[in-house]
Amino acid sequence: MKEFFKKIWEFLSKPSWWFSVTVIACVLVFGGLSLWVTVSGSITKWWAYPIFIAAAFSLFCFVLVCIYYGKDLPLKLKNVAGRYAFTKKVWSDKEYRYKIVAMIALLFVFCYTAFLVVMAILEKSFWYASLAEYNVVLCVIRAVFLNEGRKAERLKPIECGRKKAKAFAVCGALIALLGLQFAFSVMGIAFRGETFHYAGLMIYVFAAVTALKVVNACLKITRVRRHKDFTVRSIFFCNLASAGVSVVALQTAMFDSFGAGAEINVPLFNGITGGVICLGLIALGIGMMIHGIKVYKKMEKYGNGQ
Repeated sequence: MKEFFKKIWEFLSKPSWWFSVTVIACVLVFGGLSLWVTVSGSITKWWAYPIFIAAAFSLFCFVLVCIYYGKDLPLKLKNVAGRYAFTKKVWSDKEYRYKIVAMIALLFVFCYTAFLVVMAILEKSFWYASLAEYNVVLCVIRAVFLNEGRKAERLKPIECGRKKAKAFAVCGALIALLGLQFAFSVMGIAFRGETFHYAGLMIYVFAAVTALKVVNACLKITRVRRHKDFTVRSIFFCNLASAGVSVVALQTAMFDSFGAGAEINVPLFNGITGGVICLGLIALGIGMMIHGIKVYKKMEKYGNGQ
């Protein structure tokens, strides 16, 4: 019996090509059936359980297939990236990769901000306009540290460090101002019961985006001390500020959509969350300013031979 299970495991862990194709087909078929069963409300039917079991098993096999065929993927990608100077630098230089990703993210945030502006005009919504305004400030912050960091790379090491430290302090000031600006919206949420509202299924899209932003910001913020490059640190802190604003917007929207009849003081809870985020943004911005100015002065004294 032991040999039998061992052969089964070897068959699953080292899948042939025809088995892999079959697994992918099963994942699509049983995954679609599971979704249809859930949407149609037929979960309690007896025939729904075999579908869910088959979907789970096919997904397990699909993971094994991905592990088997993907184990050499990093090495293959590294070999391909090594053929060109740009891709080689992106692959090997983590800080440079962060900056490239930040530039791409800036483009997406700009497009998202344009979408919010259009929605604010069409819906005549103050809250869409507020979100657009906050994202404009975040776009400015990202553009400042990316542009200043790019210019600093052309200078001598001491001058480069001074310029990046100065840009870090400026970004901190902008984040602190963002926190003060956001406080006015929080006061409207707490005292006038105002809230963000997303039409239809848009709230689920914003919930997914917010969850990804929060998880990404929390994972990256734990690594911020490892990076001495102020541009990379500014990217992390800007992502954290963006995630904080998104959390408040999502919470108010969730209460607005699903909190009908709830026996809680919704404006109070929204105000507490918003107040914590505002204080966090202000503290983060002031901390960045103090640290940036301190490093700038230290490098200035070093550059002057003191």
